[in-house]
Amino acid sequence: MQIRQLIKNTCSLLHLTTVLDELNFQYQFILNYFDNTHFRKKNPSLKLPLNRDLYETFQLNYQRYSEDGLLAAKEIINWYQLYASPHPTHILDWGCGTARIIQYMPQILPQAICYAADIHSKRIEWNRKYFPQILFDIIEYNQFPYPKLYFNLVYGISVFTHIHHAEQVVWLSEIHRILTTGGIAIVSTHGSNYHHQLSTKQLRILNSEGVFTNNYKEQGHLLMSTYNNPEFFHKMASQYFEIEAYYNGKTHPDKLGGQDIWVMKKR
Repeated sequence: MQIRQLIKNTCSLLHLTTVLDELNFQYQFILNYFDNTHFRKKNPSLKLPLNRDLYETFQLNYQRYSEDGLLAAKEIINWYQLYASPHPTHILDWGCGTARIIQYMPQILPQAICYAADIHSKRIEWNRKYFPQILFDIIEYNQFPYPKLYFNLVYGISVFTHIHHAEQVVWLSEIHRILTTGGIAIVSTHGSNYHHQLSTKQLRILNSEGVFTNNYKEQGHLLMSTYNNPEFFHKMASQYFEIEAYYNGKTHPDKLGGQDIWVMKKR
């Protein structure tokens, strides 16, 4: 087992996850300090979120925040166009965080109305300030603040990975509700590419039950991690969607950072 993972498991057993979170934040801050300083000097006008928000929603690397967000936006639209009409008119970024991906959608699809939603009100306030061309909303009570049959495209990258597995089916139902018939949902899950993060006991539970959550007090926090076997998620999602494409993150590490990717069409 990797030393980093051993420390993580030990802190979890000793109920020191908050300490672990702070140590990990400081580690990423130091690791990226010189690269981030250079990037900020080179791009003084670029809108960058607070370090803590960037750390909790992606990783504390300014260049990757900028470049990977644009790449992910292009990948999502390419997937959409393979299975639906070429130009979605209404797009939702579910769990938008610091707008890493959605900020690029208006320039890729200027005719689309772009929405983004998250449970963190302060991040939504920051997004509204710097990206006024996008409509940002706060999610409350495990429900989207949108009418049914409204969006052509809903995507959630690194969202199912950080909510408790007991709520996954609730959100699949919600995505289904707000999508138009034939609309596309693109989501990611933690698959076999992330099994190294689990202890032997945790992996045994995952293989037995099909899903496992490392619980944490705060929903959406990176320390709350949920892992899905593809067979389990496929069965659950198939209640609402046709699975158009599935990419295993271990065999396709180039696609959205190595998470398992699901492209689904509303039944």
